[in-house]
Amino acid sequence: MDEKILYVKWDTGYLNIDMEQFFPVNLAKFKKLLKIIDETLFSSNDCEQPDRLREELKLFFQEKIPACTATAKVKANEYADLKQKVHDTERLIHERKKPNGVPLTRPEYEAAQEDLRKYRNSAAIALSEYKINSQNAKRFERLLQELTK
Repeated sequence: MDEKILYVKWDTGYLNIDMEQFFPVNLAKFKKLLKIIDETLFSSNDCEQPDRLREELKLFFQEKIPACTATAKVKANEYADLKQKVHDTERLIHERKKPNGVPLTRPEYEAAQEDLRKYRNSAAIALSEYKINSQNAKRFERLLQELTK
């Protein structure tokens, strides 16, 4: 996995931030990070460091927004497919008949109940991942806007 590390250096020390783990953060923490980045201008010999770090953040956010949006779209489709399977399986269990009218055997009925549990759990997970990725895309957009102010 490609790790994205933001390396902030000043005279008395340094700070390594794993951007994949750290972001998205709330606006207060992000402003604190920007303040730290801006203070490196005065405390380090590298006068281009703040601009370079801001550019790294900007590129990272620009990569993450479409990635989160694409993942959200995939999870939304997955959720829709699973909800259809849940509906079909519920109807199969309720009617105790296959779509062609043949009654379900006891093992088929039990297998359908187990499938229904699996489909419901998978649908809940897909919905959760959709919401998380949609929110993360919006958060990255907000952070990018704050960065470009």
